[in-house]
Amino acid sequence: MILDFLTKYANLLLAGITALYAFLTWRMLREMRLAREYQLDAIVTAAPVPMGPIYAQLRLHNAGPAPAIDVKVSIRLEPTLNTPKREWRHPVVGVGQVEHFLLPEPPDTSQITDLRTLAERHTALVVELSWKNVFGKASSNARSFGLRELQEGWYAAGHLVPEEDLPVLVEGLAKTLSKLENHVEKIAKAIK
Repeated sequence: MILDFLTKYANLLLAGITALYAFLTWRMLREMRLAREYQLDAIVTAAPVPMGPIYAQLRLHNAGPAPAIDVKVSIRLEPTLNTPKREWRHPVVGVGQVEHFLLPEPPDTSQITDLRTLAERHTALVVELSWKNVFGKASSNARSFGLRELQEGWYAAGHLVPEEDLPVLVEGLAKTLSKLENHVEKIAKAIK
């Protein structure tokens, strides 16, 4: 009875198994394409980082395993208060490549504005990124950073030094260097 059934419907059964194999092969091929795209996908990040004892800058980094193509970066402060937006474009940002950017400056200044002053005038730093991977797939990212929170966090973590503490720190550094000089002189005399 079973042999009669198999003989009668063998072609139909074979067609069903072939269709199942074709479907599974198509799914596997799709997964392999996606895996290849993810292996060659650029991961571009941007975040503010300390620059010296009282300043900040924006750090752009391609952390992905492939280059980023047609990269666009837009940096602005909110509220703008007539502060111009900074834009940067580059055809390729390589794997591991890092770029640093000064934050937008108010038009009435001729020098870099410290983070405290920026935080008093503006509430947020807004960074917008866009790029393509090697397959032409477009990606974008927009992020807002609270300037007051950055300032307070960096001061608390010791990344930035409050301006009023700079003279005290320089004086302490001078004393430490003087002590080191005395120790080196004693060691030099002992060696002779």
